[in-house]
Amino acid sequence: MEGSRIKWNRDSITYYVSNTNKSTFKTKFDLMLKRIRYFVTVARTCHFGRAARELHISQPPLSQQIQLLERELGIALFIRSTRRVELTEAGKALYESARVTVDKLDIAIARAQRVHHGEAGHLRIGFVSTSTFKLLSDSISAFHTRFPDATLELFHMTSIQQAEALKREQIDVGFLRSPPSDSASIMIHREPLVLALPPDHRLARKRKVRFEELRNEHFIMWDRKQTTGIAEQVLDMCRSHGFEAKIVLEVTNPAAMLSLVASNMGIAVVPTSATQLLRQDALIFKTIDDPKAFSGLSLVWRKDQASQLATQFVALVSELAD
Repeated sequence: MEGSRIKWNRDSITYYVSNTNKSTFKTKFDLMLKRIRYFVTVARTCHFGRAARELHISQPPLSQQIQLLERELGIALFIRSTRRVELTEAGKALYESARVTVDKLDIAIARAQRVHHGEAGHLRIGFVSTSTFKLLSDSISAFHTRFPDATLELFHMTSIQQAEALKREQIDVGFLRSPPSDSASIMIHREPLVLALPPDHRLARKRKVRFEELRNEHFIMWDRKQTTGIAEQVLDMCRSHGFEAKIVLEVTNPAAMLSLVASNMGIAVVPTSATQLLRQDALIFKTIDDPKAFSGLSLVWRKDQASQLATQFVALVSELAD
């Protein structure tokens, strides 16, 4: 074959083309790949007629392609007789490697197609502590059932960390409380904020607590350097009722926050889902009598998201959230 060099060995089938014309390279490569597939089928069936039927072509063009392959390689691959077709020793050596290579190529192509259609691949998911409950676990379970070839990697991050990780393309999607403006997002869950109190607190016997009753309380607050959303919301609600929150501690972990409340270090405002983190007898949770006392959980992703798998995940979570 003029302008090309072909190298075969037992472990690999490598096709080198020195021609710099890309269209010529593609044409020659496609022809070589097709002939190798034909050769593997004939070698496996040891019958040109059966191989032709399996390949959905007639027998004369198949025989012609095998002859062209033999001419290009400069070796005889088959011993032909009126009764049978056998591989030559050179044909056996080629078949051993060619069969493995074609099988691997078919597997690789099938996987690439599944990745393209969002049915396989690797998805990196960020999540805040207060999203580690039913919706997150249900989403992961449903996605694994629908796309068993996909792998998921979870990253526990604050909202601010997720926003930065999305920019750096270190995660593909994220569950957080306050979506960044430069990302695409959907609200997937909305829940009441509740007041966490130690059991012997003065407000523990009240059915509902008005925000103005918290004027003199010590707040254990979400760390504003690491989190957004609830912290700013609580501070705004305090100001709207005419006072500034007295913050004694700032934390990022809701379980640690509730443990501090149980130790009489202060009070805290948390999403309802966080009430599952500590024994019910260790704390008292009270409804906040304020129409603004709600928090939303959002699913975010990059606006220029190219991952079909991420697109499928967003669609699935949207279904579950409805």
